[in-house]
Amino acid sequence: MSNNKFKVLVVEDEANICSFIETLLETNGYQALVANTCAMGQTLFTSHNPDLIILDLGLPTGTDWSSSVLCGRSS
Repeated sequence: MSNNKFKVLVVEDEANICSFIETLLETNGYQALVANTCAMGQTLFTSHNPDLIILDLGLPTGTDWSSSVLCGRSS
């Protein structure tokens, strides 16, 4: 299989939603990177440089990082 898949970072704390999105992405040929916390999402964001981020804006500890991602700042 090719390593040229688009990488999608999913940051979601609800396991059933996360699993659904991950399955949907992988079924359609995307590489899903899954994080259940903003801290984990920030780590995956930095280390994998995803093409797209699906971000739960209601994460309890995500205000600062979520705002940075939405404003285009990576650090």
